Amino acid sequence: MITENAYAKINLQLHILGLRKDGYHEVDMLMQTLDWHDTLHFYKTTHNQIELDCDCSELNNHDNLVWRAADLLRRKSGITQGVKIILQKEIFAAAGLAGGSSDAGATLRGCNRLWNLNYSFEKLEEIGAELGSDIPFLIQGGTARAKGRGEILTHYNNAENTIVVLAKPKNISISTKWAYAEFDKLPKDIEQEDLGNTLELAIFPAYPVLANMKEAAQNAGAEIVLMSGSGPTMYALCDNMAEATKIYDVWQKFETELRITRFTERIRSWKED
Repeated sequence: MITENAYAKINLQLHILGLRKDGYHEVDMLMQTLDWHDTLHFYKTTHNQIELDCDCSELNNHDNLVWRAADLLRRKSGITQGVKIILQKEIFAAAGLAGGSSDAGATLRGCNRLWNLNYSFEKLEEIGAELGSDIPFLIQGGTARAKGRGEILTHYNNAENTIVVLAKPKNISISTKWAYAEFDKLPKDIEQEDLGNTLELAIFPAYPVLANMKEAAQNAGAEIVLMSGSGPTMYALCDNMAEATKIYDVWQKFETELRITRFTERIRSWKED
């Protein structure tokens, strides 16, 4: 049995540079994984099937990125061995925290080990890019700048003690496709700030509660408050637990799911079980 953690991520910066010929958007993102994760267990089987057993029953299908990642890796490697994957969900769903993409990255790592393929991180990133733009980053995580459509990565050391307060409004679900389409309607000369998420300009007018949450956290003393990805999760960066607790209490007044966590470091070697 192999175990892999699939870490949530936030966007410390999300700049959109334009629409590419392949239909994707050219981006410049600074991304960071968090010490909060789904857990995946991988078991060898005596047949050649891919089995997925998730504690969220609606995810037990072949459209799930976990199943698709295992299937793609198997086709790329040419092996026929099967796998049973147990997926335990913790990360907020449909939240802009890349839970599904991180599960796919963990699946590529886990099946690589289970099947003794010995593929490098770089090879797994190349394969993951075929499934989703966030997956290459989530193979290793940590802190990284992602360019292109998200697959061109530069890794950095991080401030690992940074505390993060997360709040996801319970009654909002935002389609990434819709969010980018709304951005495309904005003027082309908009300013894009360092440590900023340009998609806020497109999304906040449609969901003013997110702007209200940002303002409330700033009024409570938070210096960096942003939406992660295409939302709707908002987060605040804090230097200590007292600050984090204050922001947590403020966001409790909104109808949200809440979590306090920290930055996590880049995965540099295979986890030992």
